[in-house]
Amino acid sequence: GVGDFLSRARQAVKAKSHVAVKVERCIRLTRALNAQQGLGVRTQINQNTHFLDLSTVYGSEECEGASVRTFMNGELKTYNNDGDLLPPQKKNDSNCQSKDPQLCFTTGDFRNSLHPGLVPLHITYIKEHNRIAGQFRKCNPDWPDQRIFE
Repeated sequence: GVGDFLSRARQAVKAKSHVAVKVERCIRLTRALNAQQGLGVRTQINQNTHFLDLSTVYGSEECEGASVRTFMNGELKTYNNDGDLLPPQKKNDSNCQSKDPQLCFTTGDFRNSLHPGLVPLHITYIKEHNRIAGQFRKCNPDWPDQRIFE
């Protein structure tokens, strides 16, 4: 349940933090389009995914999704280097606020390193995905990687 999820989230977050501060960039923020037809609650238009938008974990494009997968046992990539669990970027993209690519991470969304609060969420979702993939693999050992992943 939610208690188990939050407990795992707390365990995933370490006290260690790598936050590089660089003030010379601006982040372009735009307001989402309104899909509302009349008065009432505002609803957003989202062309990436529907229901629970996990494009930040899995990516919105096939190439982004491939970059976060191991292609083994339906799992997502993890990396263990001095407590960091997300794979480092191979090279800095334009959103990395650090000159050292080891301090910015590869996830399904290129903006993952803009806000330190996103990193624990990414770690939690990836660990939960891999935990569930392990359960599917245990119950269905004949399933191929793609079926477990989906």
